[in-house]
Amino acid sequence: MTIPSSSDTAFPVCAFGQAGKRLQEIFTCGFQRNNLFANLPVDSPRNVLVTGPSGSGKRSLTLELCRQFGVTPVVISSARLSLEYPGQMSKGIETLCNSATGDLPTAIIFQSIHDLFPSRNTDEEAYHAFTISMRGRQSHRKERTLIIATTADLDSVNESVKNSFEEHLSLELPTPTQRGELLKWLLSSPYNDPSFSVRQVADSCHAYTLADLATLCRRAVETARKRTDSSNLSNEPTPVTLRDSDFQQNLSSIKLAENRKRYDVSRMEAVRWTDVGGHSTVKRLLQESVVWFYQNTAAFARLGIQPSKGVLLYGPPGTGKTLLAKAVAFESGANFLPISISEIIKGEVGESEKAIARTFETARRCSPCIIFMDELEALFSRHDQMGQVGKKLFSQLVVEVDALDWQSSRIVLLGATNHPNSLDPALLRPGRIDRLIAVRPPSASERVDILQTLASKIPFEKDLDWSGIAARTRGKTGADLKELVRRAGLAALNRTTLDGQPTVQMCDFEDALRTPQFRQPS
Repeated sequence: MTIPSSSDTAFPVCAFGQAGKRLQEIFTCGFQRNNLFANLPVDSPRNVLVTGPSGSGKRSLTLELCRQFGVTPVVISSARLSLEYPGQMSKGIETLCNSATGDLPTAIIFQSIHDLFPSRNTDEEAYHAFTISMRGRQSHRKERTLIIATTADLDSVNESVKNSFEEHLSLELPTPTQRGELLKWLLSSPYNDPSFSVRQVADSCHAYTLADLATLCRRAVETARKRTDSSNLSNEPTPVTLRDSDFQQNLSSIKLAENRKRYDVSRMEAVRWTDVGGHSTVKRLLQESVVWFYQNTAAFARLGIQPSKGVLLYGPPGTGKTLLAKAVAFESGANFLPISISEIIKGEVGESEKAIARTFETARRCSPCIIFMDELEALFSRHDQMGQVGKKLFSQLVVEVDALDWQSSRIVLLGATNHPNSLDPALLRPGRIDRLIAVRPPSASERVDILQTLASKIPFEKDLDWSGIAARTRGKTGADLKELVRRAGLAALNRTTLDGQPTVQMCDFEDALRTPQFRQPS
């Protein structure tokens, strides 16, 4: 992985989370403070297995720590063994491990150990050589050697090899803040335009690994150079400066691996406030409760205003709660993570709680993010009506919501329910879901607005009597009106040939209004 790094920017170990911090501690204990264990019955850590998605920086982190601590790395990979010791894998492992003996601090790095020792058909002689190396270094307390293995697929590693490591560390996908630290390291300051925002780029790179960020930076630099060259009319060399647009236009070129797509909370289709007919009061309240916080984070921090962690939309079915949630996400520039009951309820014991924890972990990795949970009453009813599974789910949700720090995580839980009185009151306490917004069936004027919004996407006669149609749909919801427009469109098709250009007319709405669903009581 080629990284366009600035030479004067320190490698951000902090960007690798708790796993990076712990690996740094292991290096410290093994190579700087080894004497601390001299009179103790325990040794300093001698080996560690590091897992993480492909490209997450396992190799970069390990080699950088070797450089920082003055440790000589001995990298053992299947490619190196095939090249230097063809057909002699066990001899290669033995020879390379023996080269690490002596007083010099050394790290033996088994790169992609799942390729060396797969879960099936492991080379017995190679495994024997590996075992001897591990045991030999554990028995010599004075030897300054650390054995590190890396893998992107822990399940594919031979079980005995896996269990021989004292410690397992897992590199997670970086959070937006961690991505920002990595981007600062990847980009040298002379590149940056004054208006360039590392945070804005980091927020857009959902589920990106270190390798993905390096590729994005490289392509952004290429784009910036082309832009600079095209505007440079002289032959004089012109400095290249990076803009946000150089990154944004290259985001779609980064292809995520299948095992990372669950973290790729892509922005939903463009649903704007103007695409949601009626509900002017609801839209204003959502603008104040959610959108303002995302758009003016610094201002709220200066004023010391704590935004709501959770907002509840409640009202009858079909009133547009889900559509409003999508519009909030788009207008605020946040990602939208819709969660269904089937994704939460699992058959295995404890898996449902883990599903909730994974949901919030995904949101943290893809923040700014709005988690949308529909039909909340089905999962989190009143405590005295819950079974044991429901109580465990409720406790897990409360733990996750209480742990949210809006300033750093920028996550909002947006819930929807048809029966707000069925929810456990503890969920609606201040600091949890504490902003309740009613989404009621539209008024006559709002029905006109909804009908016109829906009809704007189809050809229709300009002199339609929208007020008359609205008057004949009293009590109907937005979903009902959407169905009415659909039926009017079908009626227009029925009047004309399919290869023609039908236009929805008042007579088509009359046909649709005569169906039992829309017939008004006399």
